[in-house]
Amino acid sequence: MNHQSIIADIRNNKLAPVYFLYGDEAHYIDQIIHTIENEVLEESEKAFNQVALYGREVEFKQVVDHARQFPMMADRKVVLLKEAQFMRDFDKLLSYFEKPSNHTILAISYKKSIDKRKKVFKTLASNSIFFESKRLYDNQVPAWIEQYVRSKGKKIHPKSAMIIASKTGVDLSKIVNEVDKLCLMVNDGEEIKGDLVYEQIGMSKDYNIFELQSAISHRNLNKALSIVQNFAENEKEHPLVRELASLTNYFQKVALAKAYQSLSDVEFARKVGLYSPKFARDFKVAANSYSYEEIQRFFTYLLKADKNSKGLGTGKIKTEDIWFDLIYNVLSKETIHIEI
Repeated sequence: MNHQSIIADIRNNKLAPVYFLYGDEAHYIDQIIHTIENEVLEESEKAFNQVALYGREVEFKQVVDHARQFPMMADRKVVLLKEAQFMRDFDKLLSYFEKPSNHTILAISYKKSIDKRKKVFKTLASNSIFFESKRLYDNQVPAWIEQYVRSKGKKIHPKSAMIIASKTGVDLSKIVNEVDKLCLMVNDGEEIKGDLVYEQIGMSKDYNIFELQSAISHRNLNKALSIVQNFAENEKEHPLVRELASLTNYFQKVALAKAYQSLSDVEFARKVGLYSPKFARDFKVAANSYSYEEIQRFFTYLLKADKNSKGLGTGKIKTEDIWFDLIYNVLSKETIHIEI
């Protein structure tokens, strides 16, 4: 059961005695809790029949006492147990979970992974709305952003979605906050333009990982060196280890692209692992720009740069020199080796 189905059932008054919402992604858990908190009882009923408890502050007996109380001038009570992962005696709620009250809705927010072998969680799995909120993988985030923007009645280009994802990571609450601000700046049916995205998330339009990938793909040495010079001067904004990981992922796809250049953009995107066919042309250009031997050489230099970034080379090396060595050796016809 996904979070949309749970929320739809709540709004249709199809309610369960216990909701156990757990996992590493807070966004979906918060959405369900918010729906229960704001839509199950009438405002006039909440004063006597709704209570929010926090795991750091309560013991199991207090939770059970609230859950066992009868509602006053209402059909049900709502007990919200937030941050339940911090309860020291959460397991003692087992007896309540085995026989929950039929006049109370107990909604539990447990923002952590669980050991499903434990009896308390086995009981919850069979006796509650048992929902795991999983964190997205990095490569799932841009598509999620596109879908979310569409749900708001707006449009966004896949590259703009990737730019947002590169800035926010996989934290959906952070992503929603950024995208909601962008959606307020365009009319319904309009597209959130790339320039607006760059401006609002505080990323340079000319000096970012996507422009570096493009410069490398087109073998534009001067542009690539200019970008990494900026990266070195703004290392807080462009951590070396993170950007190297992005380049490694990029060239893994370029290596795959060598084998699939004759396919349609849709099929090419599926084979290479691109989330949108709109990126197929860029990767085909990159695949045409490099031989297999050159791509392999790039991986060798990426490994070298990664080791030096972690202090595993011969002495401490400036970030600028690590970048220069990597880019110049990959793109220059005359390979230069800096002793690092």
